[in-house]
Parts: sequence; C-alpha cells; structure tokens
Amino acid sequence: MEQVTPVGLDLAKKVFQVHAVDAAGAPVVRRALRRRQVLSYFAKLPRCLVGIEACATAHYWTIVESLRGLEQRIERVEKQIVGWGRGNATCRHLITIPGYGPILSTAMAAMVVDPAAFTSARHFSASLGMVPRQDGTGGKSLPLRRRGSSSVRSASAATAICAGCWSTACPRA
Repeated sequence: MEQVTPVGLDLAKKVFQVHAVDAAGAPVVRRALRRRQVLSYFAKLPRCLVGIEACATAHYWTIVESLRGLEQRIERVEKQIVGWGRGNATCRHLITIPGYGPILSTAMAAMVVDPAAFTSARHFSASLGMVPRQDGTGGKSLPLRRRGSSSVRSASAATAICAGCWSTACPRA
C-alpha cells in the first residue's frame, strides 16, 4: 500500500467509508468497510492522521454501547439483589405476596430491619409516606406526604393496584 498521510473515516451504522490521500493530496483509497473489517484494516496501515466524521450515526453507536454497558451493570446488580434476597428469611416471606418480586421485597426487607418497631400497620405505612398528612384541616383531603423512600412507596402502591386488579379478575373460591 502506498504511503498515506491523512485518512478520512465516515462512520455509519453498518458500512464505513474510508478515503485516503497521499502526500500530494491525490486519492489513494476509496472503499467501503463493514464494521467487523475496520480494526483489521487500520491495523495494516502505517501510522497516519485519521479524521473521523462524527455524525448522528456516530452518536447513535456511542449511545448503543453506553446502553449495553448499563444493561450489563443492571443485570449484575439484579443478580446480587436476588442472591441477597434468597439468603434473607424476611425477603423470602415478602416475595410470597402477589406482585412482590425480588427487587421490591429486598428493598422492603433492607428498609424495615425491625418490623416490631411499628405498633400498627398504620404506623408502618406512615413511615413509607403512604397515609394522608394530618394537619387539622377540618376533614379536607390532603395528598400523601412525601416521607420515606419514594421508590419503595411508588413500587408498593403499584403492587397494591396490580394485586387489586388481579384479585378482582381472579376471584378465589
């Protein structure tokens, strides 16, 4: 291969275009490369300046790779959570509730270390922020207070709605 000085690489989703010129500026290479061919092609070239066109597809591939990495990290954390839940008696008990999966049951078991600390279910739900605030309004309805873990509160509310729908759709004999 002739001595090339700058090489231009046009990034796309599947086919990349390579354009190389010699020291005089005359085109030496104009070819298409598939994604799997790019590394081996550039490994054969002598050291040179490479200009990469950063278009929307380049950003697309960056985002795709970032999402793949994020998915892998989420899978690892999820496996750790499930493993911890299998070894925890409280978590194993909570997971028997319809709608409670490993994530919500481990979050609840980690958050509520000593259930005996709550004198009633109302106190427990208040610790999650799932009861209306009481400010002496004379009977006015107030929104749920924003205390406790918002993720556990919203997941518990969604579970309760799903369990309610499930129980009405499948009445027990």
